[in-house]
Amino acid sequence: MIDTPVFQRLRHIKQLAGVSLTYPGAQHTRFEHSLGVMHLAGLAAFVLGSKTARFGDETIQLIRLAALCHDLGHGPYSHLFEEAMGLRYGFNHQRMTRELITKTEVSDVLAKNGYEPSEVADLSTGRSTKLPAFVNEMLAGSVNVDTMDYLLRDSHHAGVEYGKFDVQRLIYSFEVLGDRLALDRAALYTLEAYAISRYEMFKAVYFHRTVRAAESMLLRAIELTGPSLKRYVEDVNEYKTLDDSMLLSLIMMQGGLARKLVQDVLQRRLVKCVFEKLYHKRDDLVERLFTQRSVRTAVEAEIAAKAGVEPTSVYLDVPTTPSLPYTPDQRQLEGIVIVSTSGDGTRRYEYTPVQELPIISSLAGHIYMLRVYATQESRERVARVVEEILRR
Repeated sequence: MIDTPVFQRLRHIKQLAGVSLTYPGAQHTRFEHSLGVMHLAGLAAFVLGSKTARFGDETIQLIRLAALCHDLGHGPYSHLFEEAMGLRYGFNHQRMTRELITKTEVSDVLAKNGYEPSEVADLSTGRSTKLPAFVNEMLAGSVNVDTMDYLLRDSHHAGVEYGKFDVQRLIYSFEVLGDRLALDRAALYTLEAYAISRYEMFKAVYFHRTVRAAESMLLRAIELTGPSLKRYVEDVNEYKTLDDSMLLSLIMMQGGLARKLVQDVLQRRLVKCVFEKLYHKRDDLVERLFTQRSVRTAVEAEIAAKAGVEPTSVYLDVPTTPSLPYTPDQRQLEGIVIVSTSGDGTRRYEYTPVQELPIISSLAGHIYMLRVYATQESRERVARVVEEILRR
């Protein structure tokens, strides 16, 4: 599997799109992340298989294989590509993962080795109907091995401490109630550390002011190149040739503003932040800004018009990823099954709503950070009008 061209493509897709402009060591790729997720998935499957006796070595290997394939569908520059192409063409990396598993040479490799491609595809995206639901949660739930790996890996390569937590402790504390993933009460502190790590990595690394300046420019360049990219997201055989360098080449051939934006990013001539605010409560405008791209585009145009600058000079940036991962059915985390063991060995299972876990509760949902960037020449004019518009 690892030697297939589809998987080797991940060597050429950075795990973190624009982070290396601020944290130079963050040059790692989706390739090594996928290997790490496979390793942690195997460990978690071993722990849960041992505790429940509901599956053995063959199923553990299936789980490892699905975890290995979980990122096959990511596009170049990962979430930036998906945001740009999802809005225009309905692109979704999970759908593409499924197509790459079932419609390319990956399918042949799986079938040759006794695996059903559609079963691997379902499990890799956390949608298996053949295995217990807790396996889906382990791979794609609110406490999952994917997030565990990238927090530790991203923290290591960026050279920061924010993403570190005791991953062994957390995985060995996994329990099961029925079909639900549960957690030993003694590991609640580790769960809180996991949640805090993700929140801190978002603030300090993933949503760093300079990182997002570069990524906002790249996102706009990808959007401007959209029509030239359409065939790649519509044909799986075209898509499997698309990586970071190929995307940059296509943008450069596009010319115009898209080409200039990429050149500026490569030479670190970035747009400047003129407004930043962390919202601790939602109101109507904030909710629409964070959930509707059309509203953000309209506000960008309004800011540009009032500042007397070109609309392309203004960038309104918000995070579109939840601060804690969603459940496999794409809902926010609502509660956790906690397992307590008394002195005589009696085990008690208790469903604990997120509201009763203050640290977890406070970090659930989205990080409501709003920033506005402007080009160097329009910076002062945009700064004069942006607060009037966004603080109303």
